[in-house]
Amino acid sequence: MASVTFDPALGGDGSTVTDDADPTTGLANGGHRARFVPALAQTVIMAGTAKSQAAAAAGSASTASTKASEAGQSAQAAAGSASTASTKASEAGQSAQAAAGSASTASTKASEADQSAQAAASSKQAAEDLYGDLAAVDQAKADAEAAASTASTKASEAGQSAQAAASEASTATQQATLASASAGAAGTSETAAAGYATTAQQARDAALTSSAVYTDTASGLGQTPSGEHFSVPSPDSDEYLILYLNNGGVAEEVKRYPSSQALETRDTQMMQLLRQLVATNDLAAQAAREVPDSRLLEQLIQQIGAAHDLAGQAAKAVAGGDVLLRGGSAGEPSVSPVGDRDTGLYFPAADAIALAVAGLEALRVDPSGRLGIGTNSPSSKLDIDDDRVRLRQTHTPATAADTGTQGDIAWDADYLYVCTATNTWKRAALTSW
Repeated sequence: MASVTFDPALGGDGSTVTDDADPTTGLANGGHRARFVPALAQTVIMAGTAKSQAAAAAGSASTASTKASEAGQSAQAAAGSASTASTKASEAGQSAQAAAGSASTASTKASEADQSAQAAASSKQAAEDLYGDLAAVDQAKADAEAAASTASTKASEAGQSAQAAASEASTATQQATLASASAGAAGTSETAAAGYATTAQQARDAALTSSAVYTDTASGLGQTPSGEHFSVPSPDSDEYLILYLNNGGVAEEVKRYPSSQALETRDTQMMQLLRQLVATNDLAAQAAREVPDSRLLEQLIQQIGAAHDLAGQAAKAVAGGDVLLRGGSAGEPSVSPVGDRDTGLYFPAADAIALAVAGLEALRVDPSGRLGIGTNSPSSKLDIDDDRVRLRQTHTPATAADTGTQGDIAWDADYLYVCTATNTWKRAALTSW
């Protein structure tokens, strides 16, 4: 048993339909009359819901794509900032090294200035002692003071450079933190984008499983873009939907779907045909072993006629018209049961039909209506290719006027009886030798 539940998540009402004869959900035994149209309406509603979800998912996917692009730009900017921060940190390191060098130089200069001052004092004392040349002493003192001032300036500049380097290092750290945050945001956006894309694909797949249904082809063409499919209810009672393709404003029929009633009728007739063929085949096998009496022959002819009628009905049920089959052969009949490929019905020539059993022809009806058993070229209405015939049951007419039909044949232990006219029998005595 197959069933379909209209999922409320896709806009359905939660109802279920089945292909059996269940009185509340089944489509069989006339249930389709009450449930098919509501089921079709639920399908249309779910298709609309799926279409809306697909559109929303497509919008989400577009938004996610934009976010991913922005995240990529942020990641690029963060990478640039990180590169700049790295450069600044390198420059800060170089400035710190220069500052350290300047500080070292300043310290050296200060030491030199102190030494110069000491030397100046000594020079002054020496000058005063030796030469009394105060001008030279004053010049030496001025030189020492200038050297000390220069050393102080260099030390101040070194301190400022060290502060600038520390500030640049802090800025670089902040930029690196921002870059990491941007990279994380980019990863999150990319994950979200992938999720939106997956949702969009799922919604799209769901939408494509059901094309929109319109009241007629004009409405379908008017509301469906070129290249898309749409369906229209069929006016034929044996069908329920016709699938079309909008090809540049022209409705091209793609496929017709049969109604549940037509499917049930087809299945019933096909089963009747199969049973009829099996019964005919059994009679043919029996006829191949013995000459049938008139009743058995009539049954065989009736079976073949009934099988022919059922084949015509099944053809109409299957395709709304004729069914054309290949001619087939005794080894591979045109119609055969599952699992027994070399037994069945086939068409050996124009206007002829035959039955095959185990890959061999058992019975044939030729274009003149002659029935051949064991022969493919019958020369009379009944032509049996064998060296004996058998009537299994005995029958003894009560009198020469007993009930009978011309051509009836019967026998018992003493006589062979032939009905030569209606209710007129003649007999011949049987003797041994």
